[in-house]
Amino acid sequence: KYEDKLGNYLVKLMSEGVSLEQSKMISKSIQAISDFEKISDYALDLAQTAYHMHTAKRKFSDMAVDELTVISTATAEIIDITVNGFMNNDVRLVKSVFPLRELITLDCNEIKKRHILRLKAGKCDQSKGYELYDLLNDMQRISEHCASLALDIIKAEELDFNIHRFLHKYEEQNK
Repeated sequence: KYEDKLGNYLVKLMSEGVSLEQSKMISKSIQAISDFEKISDYALDLAQTAYHMHTAKRKFSDMAVDELTVISTATAEIIDITVNGFMNNDVRLVKSVFPLRELITLDCNEIKKRHILRLKAGKCDQSKGYELYDLLNDMQRISEHCASLALDIIKAEELDFNIHRFLHKYEEQNK
């Protein structure tokens, strides 16, 4: 609902004869609305899962709590970097989103594997596994939308931006 209203408002604003710099800022904002809206949806999903677990007095194992603490800290950091980079048009800062997204993806996959091992060992039950997977999937998707926003910021600032060249350079630097 708000995504549509905000998008319509920005489009109307653009037609009011704004400067080139203002037009760039409005265009960047129009592109970003969807990613920020999705991030907020996943954040709401995280809160709802936590609320349901709390009201049902369900708790994860200490190991799972430790793992979730690490991944949630990384998720909070990627959001902070993305928002600050977006607000300040800081290309250098948003480039740090990509390795953090990879770390979150790898950690989520590792946590899922360790959960299966705990299930096999009888240290955990499957019902909590659904909630664990929901939390991990939401955090992973948040990181993907942060990377999408970061890429848009980089593209807007680098006039000769080429996605394939950028990804190849990124992969080479991170081998």
